[in-house]
Amino acid sequence: MSFSYVAPQNENLKILILIFIILLFYKIMRMIFTNIIFTHMIFTKIFSFAKRIINHVNFNEPEINWNPPLTKPEQILYHRLTKTLPDHIILSQVSFGRFLYVNSGNKKKDFALEATFRQKVVDFLVCDNAFNIIAAIELDDRSHDKLKDEKRDKIFERAGIRVIRWNVKAMPSESKIINELLP
Repeated sequence: MSFSYVAPQNENLKILILIFIILLFYKIMRMIFTNIIFTHMIFTKIFSFAKRIINHVNFNEPEINWNPPLTKPEQILYHRLTKTLPDHIILSQVSFGRFLYVNSGNKKKDFALEATFRQKVVDFLVCDNAFNIIAAIELDDRSHDKLKDEKRDKIFERAGIRVIRWNVKAMPSESKIINELLP
């Protein structure tokens, strides 16, 4: 069964319909459910649905949303790195496959080895202006697994890339960044 809806062409009318739908459902939910968190959850779903009606979204396709590409601690470190190292290029969330490759002469073995790290992502790469990698930076939080981190570090070591790990609870100061990154 497919749902079809023809949205009004007048933008003001669209907005009024959206507001009406949201308020109506919010009132109904508040009467039925006294749990505010549950009501908020339902309200959010209804708001998303109403937004899709106004934007003429195809209801047979899943909605695509987005998140900021960096977490709050990563954003803080990114800004600190760019401020502290203005003559360097700071890249964030770079897949290993973008800057690492294997070249042993055996294409099949190379491909298999690359498959073990190709989709992993480094938090930051610090490069000079010619895009030569100076260091890889990992910002560790409670989700990091020590054993997996050691494996990742060995990959960087084999490629000749220095890895710097900082803990999210002890973000580096500008002087620490300079001391650790610039010889």
